[in-house]
Amino acid sequence: MCPFPDHHEKTPSFSVSELKQVYYCFGCKKAGNIYNFLQALRGFSFPESVEYLAKKAGIAIPQQEGFKKNDSQEKKTRKQMFYKINTFAMEYFHNCLKNLTPDDPRLKYLAKRSLTPEIIKTFKLGIAPDSWDSLANEIGRNQVPLALSSELGLIKQRDTGGYFDLYRHRLMFPIFSHLGDCIGFGGRTLGDDKAKYINSPESEIFHKGQIFYGLHDTAKYIRSADQVIVVEGYMDFMALYSSGIKNVIAVLGTALTPQHAKVLKRYTKNILILFDGDSSGKTAAERSLPILLTENLLPRVVIIPNAQDPDDFLREHGVQVFQKLLNSSQDLFLHVFQEQFKDYSAQPSEKVQIMERILPSLALVQDRPLQKLYIEEMADTLRQDPSWIMGYLKSQGAGFQTVVPRVTPKPLTKTPSPSVLDNKGQILLDKVPKAELILINLAFMKPKFLVGLEERDMVKQFSSQESIALIEKLLSLYRQRANDFDKFTALMASEVEPSSAITQHLDRSWSQMDDPALEKFFNDCLKKVQEDYLKLQQQALKERMRISDPSERQQQLEQFMNIQKHIKALNNFNEPK
Repeated sequence: MCPFPDHHEKTPSFSVSELKQVYYCFGCKKAGNIYNFLQALRGFSFPESVEYLAKKAGIAIPQQEGFKKNDSQEKKTRKQMFYKINTFAMEYFHNCLKNLTPDDPRLKYLAKRSLTPEIIKTFKLGIAPDSWDSLANEIGRNQVPLALSSELGLIKQRDTGGYFDLYRHRLMFPIFSHLGDCIGFGGRTLGDDKAKYINSPESEIFHKGQIFYGLHDTAKYIRSADQVIVVEGYMDFMALYSSGIKNVIAVLGTALTPQHAKVLKRYTKNILILFDGDSSGKTAAERSLPILLTENLLPRVVIIPNAQDPDDFLREHGVQVFQKLLNSSQDLFLHVFQEQFKDYSAQPSEKVQIMERILPSLALVQDRPLQKLYIEEMADTLRQDPSWIMGYLKSQGAGFQTVVPRVTPKPLTKTPSPSVLDNKGQILLDKVPKAELILINLAFMKPKFLVGLEERDMVKQFSSQESIALIEKLLSLYRQRANDFDKFTALMASEVEPSSAITQHLDRSWSQMDDPALEKFFNDCLKKVQEDYLKLQQQALKERMRISDPSERQQQLEQFMNIQKHIKALNNFNEPK
């Protein structure tokens, strides 16, 4: 079955080719190599994909240059040991929960909070026993380093000697990095402890202001929905997730930070803030506005009625009412602006005060058309002309710019784009003509088609510089490693955007064609590319004839007629000679 959440299917359509080392879904058409798969599903960068796969395979990644070998290795070893200790503690807490008897009140509490066995397993939830040293004793028995366990905030040394547990009688939430390593814990009291939640202390592997709870699991849902819902705590997260709303993450009891915003930017621009409906939740939502705008994100907000938190509201009103609440979200900038109008009496001084409060956030809006719409909305509410707000922005040095669209005349002939690469160094194939894209896929499908393009000197007749760059790269690869032809699709999938552009030949409709049908497909596309190339030459000749001397015009006219003959010859034969 296809693993991508936005593809809802009833019959299997996801295929992995061991020969070509690529995946392809016949339903949603997503395709690529293993690195593309992790980038699309989990939001990994390419280096993170390599690191993740190397760790899974037990392969050491070569040491980076520019680091002191001993220091770097020591730091790496410490981190690996920290991960192992946290994993040991996670399994201990998880087993403590699994070993509870059916009538244990703690299990009844979990059921009441909709923490089903599936949720418990997915997020490896656990129980810290109501004991002073159960974990400390387990750590000692298994020869786990006590000092490092103390650094991670799992245990603490007594003044009189020995160690005691810092998590006691708590529901334990393991916290994972987006790569799946256990980096810390959050513990919710199951008694009357004054500290309702305890999080792991800052360490080499745990930085609370950069971590979102649940992201390692929900990244694929966030990317699929192209929206992320940000809640304040573990139980809010669990309430939404267990109700089927899975594009959600939680901050760890801290305000949203600039580092948080940078993380969000990797997955989506569409942010939905869903903090508690009390005054502190509203304040936290407002404070997140400039942080999110700085990263050019598009934040919206939902304020829950009656000062409830999402967990309580969802359990009281049900998922359908809750979904309607989410659908009623408001633009966060406009929400913050409108919040300034409490006790407003339309005095000039009040208008200036409102502008002073909202100006810093307005100046951070990088999308100029959006900024203009905000200005118009503000002007309408303040009953002022938009030019007054624009003038105010300029007077305060806020950097507002009126954008004048640049009109570039359409070229008479096709010209190469300034660059065939995007900012990631990938070849852009989203605008390649259809016939050229088919030929590219045939070239990846069978070596004879790739060689056929070279023998017919077809590359120079492609109208797309991107097509030319890709075929030249593929030919170079084939000359060096002809025996590895079947691996070329996987090797090149990370170098093109979108990767699915070069995996069309994996579709069933292609694989069902016999050799004669494929040959006809190839020749038909060759004819189309050749015809387009000749017509482009004709167009260029027409333009030159308009401005050329009469002495040159006769020769150009002959050239034009010869090209016309070639076009006619192409159309008179099913296959080019």
